[in-house]
Amino acid sequence: MIRISINSGEAQKRLQDMREKLGDTTPLMRRVGGIMLNSAKTNFLQGGRPKWVVSARAEREGGITLQKSGVLMRSVHSEVGRNFAIVGTNIKYAAIHQFGGLIRRKQVASIDDFRPFDGRPTKLRTYAVGEMPARPFLRLTEVEDKNIEKAAVAFLGDKK
Repeated sequence: MIRISINSGEAQKRLQDMREKLGDTTPLMRRVGGIMLNSAKTNFLQGGRPKWVVSARAEREGGITLQKSGVLMRSVHSEVGRNFAIVGTNIKYAAIHQFGGLIRRKQVASIDDFRPFDGRPTKLRTYAVGEMPARPFLRLTEVEDKNIEKAAVAFLGDKK
């Protein structure tokens, strides 16, 4: 009879260590949130990675794409918790820059547009101004993906 015996003590210990660390990944999420936040800021400073299409306004004014006032870039922030890392912004116009699309504006009311009795406008409509190409500032490069992977491996203490 052949008897094979396997000592899995080291593997069991490593798995238990990983299980305990995965109970609260806040330290890892802080690192991941920092990588993602730095990525967004770098995207703004470098004009996109790959480069964004220059807007008509930037061409006219000789400005840098997406940095006329810097409000959007400064609004990007990160939030982290036990099992999440989020990077985003609450600026209303951020989505049109991130995804692109048709820009719509509301018509400005003139004195002729108001009803004589209740003073409410009668003809206010939205109209299209033009198409904006996507300028994704919330985007990770392959290098940043690898840095997140390395941070996870280091957090778990794995020997990869």
